[in-house]
Amino acid sequence: MIFFQGEDIRDVAFKDLFQRLGLWDSYPKKIQMKDILLIKKLPKSQELTEKDLWFQYVNMVMMLDCRARHLFLRSPEDLANIAHADDKDVQDDDDDFFTSHVKAAEAVPPQTHIHPMDLHMAVFHCSDNFVRQYLNGKLSTCQFALPLLIPNPWTEDIEFPAWALRKIKKTNKNVAEHIFNVPVPIVTIMRLGSSPNSKSQIMSNIINKKKHPVFFNRHCTGSTNNSLLVNGLAEISWYCPGGRDDDVFDRCVAFVNLHGDACQLPRQVRFLQEVSNAMILLLPDRPLKSEELKVAQKLHKVPVPLITLFSELEKVTNSSNANIKFKIAAKNRNEAELTEEIVQKISEFISSETKTCSLEMCLDIVKKNNFKLDEDEKSCKDGKEISQLLMYLLKETSGEPFLDSTLKEKLLPLQGKLWQEWCKNDKLLCRLPNKADTSLEQHASEIKMALKSSRKEQLNAALPLNNFLLKLLKSLSHSEDEEILYMLQWLCMSLDQHTAGILSGLQEKYHKIWMTQRSKMDKNSAQLDKKLSKISAQIKASGFTLNDIMREISQLYEAPHDMKYTGEHKSFFDNLPSIGADMLMLGYPLELMNGDVSHVPLTWLKAVFGKLIQKLGDKNIFVLSVLGVQSSGKSTLLNTMFGLQFAVSAGRCTSGAFMQLLKVDEEMKNQLQYDFVLVIDSEGLRSPELSSEATLTHDNELATFIIGIGDLTLINIMGENPSEMQDILQICAQAFLRMACVNIKPSCIFVHQNVAETTANDKNQEGRRLLEKRLNEIARIAAKDENREAQCFSDIIQFDINTQVFYFKNLLEGDPPMAPPNPSYSQNVQELKTQLLHIKQWQTKCKLSKLSEFKLRIEDLWKALRRENFIFSFRNTLEVMVYNKLENHYADWSWKLRKHALETQQRWLNEIKSHLVADVSVSQLTEDFQDIYKTVTEEMETYFKNEEHTQILVNWRSNTDLRIQNLKDELINETCKLCEEMLNINRSKSQLDSKRTEYEAELLTKSRSLAGKLKDKESKLSDQQMKEQFNILWRELEEKVSREKPTEKAVDIKTKVANILLNHFRKVKNIMEMVQNDWVIFQFKEEYVQLNQGLWKRMWSKTSLSSKKYLKQKGEELTRSILEDVEKNIKQKENKELDFNESYVHEILDLIKQNAKFQNDPNIELTVDYVVDLSIFACSEAVNHFQRMHNTFKKNNDILTYLNSKKRDSFQIFKSFCENASSVEFFVHFLCNHIKSAILKVVPENVSVHIADKMKSDYPAFNGNRNNLENHILDDLASNEKFDDYMTYINFPKTFHEKFIQEKVKNCCDSEETQKMLLSNLSSVVDDTLKTCDEVTCSVNEKNGTASMWLDELCSQLEDLEEKGRGYEKTDIKRFGFFKGKMISSLEEIQKKQDFGKSDMTNMIERAGEILCKQLSGCWEKCPFCAAICTNTIPDHSSLHSMEFHRCGILSGWRYKDTDIAFIDFCTTAVGSTLRFYPQYSSDKTVPFSKYEEAGDPFDKWKITADGSEKCYWKWFICTFQSDLEKKYKCTFESWGKIPDDWKKITKEDRSRFDKYGSEEKKRITYR
Repeated sequence: MIFFQGEDIRDVAFKDLFQRLGLWDSYPKKIQMKDILLIKKLPKSQELTEKDLWFQYVNMVMMLDCRARHLFLRSPEDLANIAHADDKDVQDDDDDFFTSHVKAAEAVPPQTHIHPMDLHMAVFHCSDNFVRQYLNGKLSTCQFALPLLIPNPWTEDIEFPAWALRKIKKTNKNVAEHIFNVPVPIVTIMRLGSSPNSKSQIMSNIINKKKHPVFFNRHCTGSTNNSLLVNGLAEISWYCPGGRDDDVFDRCVAFVNLHGDACQLPRQVRFLQEVSNAMILLLPDRPLKSEELKVAQKLHKVPVPLITLFSELEKVTNSSNANIKFKIAAKNRNEAELTEEIVQKISEFISSETKTCSLEMCLDIVKKNNFKLDEDEKSCKDGKEISQLLMYLLKETSGEPFLDSTLKEKLLPLQGKLWQEWCKNDKLLCRLPNKADTSLEQHASEIKMALKSSRKEQLNAALPLNNFLLKLLKSLSHSEDEEILYMLQWLCMSLDQHTAGILSGLQEKYHKIWMTQRSKMDKNSAQLDKKLSKISAQIKASGFTLNDIMREISQLYEAPHDMKYTGEHKSFFDNLPSIGADMLMLGYPLELMNGDVSHVPLTWLKAVFGKLIQKLGDKNIFVLSVLGVQSSGKSTLLNTMFGLQFAVSAGRCTSGAFMQLLKVDEEMKNQLQYDFVLVIDSEGLRSPELSSEATLTHDNELATFIIGIGDLTLINIMGENPSEMQDILQICAQAFLRMACVNIKPSCIFVHQNVAETTANDKNQEGRRLLEKRLNEIARIAAKDENREAQCFSDIIQFDINTQVFYFKNLLEGDPPMAPPNPSYSQNVQELKTQLLHIKQWQTKCKLSKLSEFKLRIEDLWKALRRENFIFSFRNTLEVMVYNKLENHYADWSWKLRKHALETQQRWLNEIKSHLVADVSVSQLTEDFQDIYKTVTEEMETYFKNEEHTQILVNWRSNTDLRIQNLKDELINETCKLCEEMLNINRSKSQLDSKRTEYEAELLTKSRSLAGKLKDKESKLSDQQMKEQFNILWRELEEKVSREKPTEKAVDIKTKVANILLNHFRKVKNIMEMVQNDWVIFQFKEEYVQLNQGLWKRMWSKTSLSSKKYLKQKGEELTRSILEDVEKNIKQKENKELDFNESYVHEILDLIKQNAKFQNDPNIELTVDYVVDLSIFACSEAVNHFQRMHNTFKKNNDILTYLNSKKRDSFQIFKSFCENASSVEFFVHFLCNHIKSAILKVVPENVSVHIADKMKSDYPAFNGNRNNLENHILDDLASNEKFDDYMTYINFPKTFHEKFIQEKVKNCCDSEETQKMLLSNLSSVVDDTLKTCDEVTCSVNEKNGTASMWLDELCSQLEDLEEKGRGYEKTDIKRFGFFKGKMISSLEEIQKKQDFGKSDMTNMIERAGEILCKQLSGCWEKCPFCAAICTNTIPDHSSLHSMEFHRCGILSGWRYKDTDIAFIDFCTTAVGSTLRFYPQYSSDKTVPFSKYEEAGDPFDKWKITADGSEKCYWKWFICTFQSDLEKKYKCTFESWGKIPDDWKKITKEDRSRFDKYGSEEKKRITYR
């Protein structure tokens, strides 16, 4: 804040002015370009306040609204005075009517509103140099005078704004040049005292015949006598002749107007005397005062022509020798006559004047007079020094003559013939022409080699970097923003200045030759055309701008990137996109499409947008593009609307497409729903520089691209020329139709410029009707061409003829170069701007993009445009990404349902096995599924509602709902079926159980009988003898049972858990090794801790050892707590005697993930490594528990296994009988053995589901969609390199997938950790049994019950014992405490032995594999060309089959007809060519690959996009297994089937890469 002590009244008035305007905090020079190039809400006229005036003024100037110079707002005092005067006038009687005005005039106070020139100068004082320069450019276009000498409001300083004037361009006789450097006569006007004549008005009348107020004068709207910032101000304006007969002067003349009394402005007068070629002095209408006379005499003595205007005289006489001093009477003069007389004298004075002065030449005089110079600021001087050094380096590089047509080739080598050749080959790669002796892939390989060679030559030409580029790039990388801006401006002006002469000379030469051609139309026209083409090439080569430099920078990035450059400049090249992003943020346009070669530098743009997202965030943008014929005012429209500075001129001033970024004000973001506007300017259609055929192709591509990338396209039409309208409307309709066909929905607004006043106002409805009729006709024609249906234009896009068509008045009022802009044009622009900025309000289907999405849209459009058939080739990457993300979520939702189904199945099956359920209905199961189904559908609803791409997702909403509903029904039916099967098993099992009881009873009876016989013998039997006798009995029983024994397979839970971990942590490096390690103990490491604040991060690296120990201690405590929770979780499941389920492992991972954080320390976070390591350890520890759970569960349901497990106990019973044991001891043995059997059966029962769940969530191959599984299978195949496996995979995909899944599950379960999981489960079951035993004992003691009651209670608690426990005699049992002791010792023995069979493990593996096979199954249809599998997850889906990456035809046996030559082309390449094929070997007719659907089933069931997508994997495969393929398919890789050389360079590590290219024509015929 500036403050002056002892401020006088004038200082207070200045401060009050700036405060009223809200500019006090912006003084001095604090308003920057980012403050004015802002999409900001403008208040309505009735809401306008004084603080709004400055931005309103800037906005009007920006939009070339000449009314900005008269902008003012009446103050409340002014309005009150006017109202008071009106009231008083009403009361006047007739007598006072003619006399009251005398008194009233004396009583009326002065007006207090802000003077328009004070507003203008206040903005100027508060603007930095770039804003001043910008505003001067706009004011100059408006034909307003510009500040030349600016007095400081508070000091005596006078500023000369050289920087603000440097970029002013004026057109002098059709030649545009920077007027700052052009010597022109300067005519100055000043006054002494006050005069009834206005010198500003006199000067305005001289310059502009239309009475346009070039200089603000007293007669202008809003003018008052109390302006504060105008006194002492000198303004300059130029008159430029147009080369017509009615020109006022025949040369360019500068006019300077000094505001204020010259008598009080000696410093300004002295300067103007020195620089002027003629002066005009306006005298007052009274005698001169002494001081005024002295000034007048001094001016008269100066040898500068002087015209003196006498305001008090009606007639004056000039002496006969008045050559340079001339008097003119100004009183009561006719305005036109006075102006004509002054013009005549000025013309006489300057016609003989040879010594003229440019503003550049005035700088020495400025310094001599001690005026302040804006270019003396440090940043400006530093920028100028860099610019001068760059120009020196440029001259040094180019040599002499400087800036000739070879300069670009020398200085910018990447844009020459090598670049043109590269672009030509790049497009050729996408539209492969037919070659008789090579295949598509061979031809593509050759072109790729040519592309690589061109890039290599580019690098060789560019490196080492020339000094000019090296210095420029370093300056752009390491300088401050303000210094960069100055440097770039200086450089642009220097380049423009040096090229102007060469270009004007070439243009003049072109014009002369063209005039010659016109006069000799039939003679040597071809030769003249050749000359004109040569000059055009020279003009293009001689132009050297910042855009050319930025284009070179883009190639400096792309060439090393494509060549994988790793040299010393790599980091330097990698930083170039950051420069591009900075240029966009600084307000400079960036090239989007190179118009010279019609190429989009995709690699460069993607990198630039990547950097932009890093710097700004992934912001929402509104993309506005413009399209129209050449020289129709497209760039002018955008410049006027947003204050941009796109190049404008007659002819092809914009080549290709450029984009510029504009920020939206914070207050407007919520209303507009975007953060930035990205404005895209494009070159004109129907360019005469191109041939007619090239023009058509070029225009169609350009229109499709510009319309496709824009959310809204302004279609600019100059006038109402029917033929011109027909051309552009047809091109645009075709482009909009293409967008509609690929589900892109842009909008458009038609702008008719240069429409006559009557047409714009009175006939616009008729014009709209005719336009709509024409659009509908064109839409029908375009739809027919594209084989689509459309009856009207609105069938293609959302379009309203009443709101999306604008009629504009002429831009200029009069003839250039002195014609000011038409205020109506500015009004039209403002209305259009308001309409398009609020697009979300009137375009309901409009979906704006984020920066990242726009980057993808550019990529998709350009890749499709490079191909001949846009619609057939277009692939929406964003839609693919959104769909893949949805598929991943669907996999999670479907797994939740399936997991719940598995758990539900286990629960029902256990109840059925325990005879607790006799029947199961669908309604019961549906109720069981209700909660989980509700949860899943709510998650789906949230996802579809809150996901950022809701408008894309809506395409698959109903399908996803249906899939989930069908899956639920399928799982319910599956569960019902399993329950029915188990009920049937139970029914048959009742007989089996009775058999088992019968076997046991028979064994028991025979054991007693045999023991009784043996006891009768005199000699006591040894243990060996008893075993031999018992084995005889046992073999009899075993033989009987073995006949009914079912086959069992082992299950390896460890491998299952490992695979689940691999899948869950698939993104973790070295996860395979980590999972395979034997974890003995988990130790907390310091590396597991990260601190999320800067301070904490510094503390972690520099803190004391004790602090680190504290953090480690906290981590160990947390780990211990988590592991305890995990252990409890596992024990709970073991106690339930369930089989192992993969969901158990998933629960462990979820538990760890949820608890792996310090609850009370938000600044301390645990790394992903901690979660991974702890999860692996915890799951590894749980493996044996899970294995034991599974084995126990299996054993409890197998008769032979059960009996075998009781053999030892049965022998002990037999032995007891032989040793006279009681029946009590026998029953105790029996009961304990039965409990052991039940325990060993229940442990592994649920392990299978848990393994499947864990592998589904954690194992990389099983986590995600089918594409993900395919990629892992391919990696696995490549690792093993077995040809037979590949053939199984290609020919029998479903079988191979199931085998792959089973193997991965087996590997996961085959580990010691799985055994630990089962053993842990066993421990939990034993603990639960002992707990139940204690509970039963307490209950029976409370009831004073008997041992029989105790046994009954125990059997009812342990469901598996219910049938057995009650089937034996218990009459002789007196003490149930005896049971408890025996049971404890028996259960302890079970824990020590830890007996789980291999069959349990096998069953677990098979069960988990089956679960995953069902979950990961889908459609198994194969591509009829390459045998690639459809990746749709629905087996019998109704949509077309599709696959992201197809393969070579030979992989499914395709060869060229009647030859053994392999067909190596990819499907995506072939369907974009003219190649034909025989659908079957026996076919007589061929079908074009491009119309493969016509071949019928199965071809018409597939959607194959002609985008050239292919994986390097299959190229590597063919090279690796060439000989195997030749044997398999009896083919050769020769001639058309020759393997391209670049395929042989692909390594196994490169196999996951993919290329995209396509083809156009191919005429050879193939068959399978």
